[in-house]
Amino acid sequence: MRRSSRTSRRRQKKTRRRRNRQSGGGQRSNLFQDAYAITLQKYPKRFANMTAAANREGVPLKAAEGVVITRNDINTLPPLGVGTTHFKDRTGAVFNLGVIGAFLAHRNLLQKIASEADASKVGTLICEDDVTFEPGFYDKLAALEGEIKEKANDWDILFLDKQLNTIQGSKVSEHLMLLEKDMTGFKNWGIWAYIVKNASIKEKILPTMEHMLDVPDIQLAKFADRIRMYLVTPSLMHGDPETSTKSVVSELDTGAVASPA
Repeated sequence: MRRSSRTSRRRQKKTRRRRNRQSGGGQRSNLFQDAYAITLQKYPKRFANMTAAANREGVPLKAAEGVVITRNDINTLPPLGVGTTHFKDRTGAVFNLGVIGAFLAHRNLLQKIASEADASKVGTLICEDDVTFEPGFYDKLAALEGEIKEKANDWDILFLDKQLNTIQGSKVSEHLMLLEKDMTGFKNWGIWAYIVKNASIKEKILPTMEHMLDVPDIQLAKFADRIRMYLVTPSLMHGDPETSTKSVVSELDTGAVASPA
């Protein structure tokens, strides 16, 4: 009887451990509850790498399907808020479909999060499928929570990585930079890993993305006077050495289709 009881307890303990691993390793962040990687089924290796990295860190990563556009879809773009100057030059040649796909993929995911509106969830981690996590991701993020609460409590977006040599902003604390508005198109590059505050999406972020004015990271930079965006330094996510060197946007744009990576 006692042996059976011990066996039963061991099985229950193993079940709890397995469930913890599947739901994020028992680790949590006060900054985000859900996590998505924007990806395309055509490139399974990229999401497989992301999932493996997420599992190692206990991040409950889900796939968000990217957007693919061909030349045949061009007539559908203006109703989506994409002006013709983004996909045709004065000779009528088609270009830029890759970044259009990226823009629409991020906007679609933000719309999905806003439509699900769960007041108990503070934020959502969004990443593209060619990044990976710093070891000890949750611990490092937790170590920043006090600093974020004190110096960046008004955050709408927390970027976990950006192209540092393009950053235009002011350092508000040891590990945080407040991004400044930029209209040049040469500053604040990178949208591949960020935490968005769910409550800010519908009223503050989506209105700035109703029409596509530029590629998504540069477009957000144009509205840094409306959206409070901070960069965490050093980065908590970075490019996957196996996949980030190959731009899916460039590859597919050559073939006149678009993707989110």
